[in-house]
Amino acid sequence: MNCLITRQNLHRGLAAVSASIPTKTTLPVLSNILFEAGQDGISMSGTDLDVAVRVWVPAEVKD
Repeated sequence: MNCLITRQNLHRGLAAVSASIPTKTTLPVLSNILFEAGQDGISMSGTDLDVAVRVWVPAEVKD
């Protein structure tokens, strides 16, 4: 799968999601961002188990 996304959209999405990701955690899985590709964009998700953030940014996704 190939994804083409502008730098501005990637930065905007990462900035929003990274605010919810803890810098130090006892659960290493919480220090990651989940990327999910859809037909016309990419969803980015992150959580610290108290607050969860999910953003969608436009992108060109090819199989």
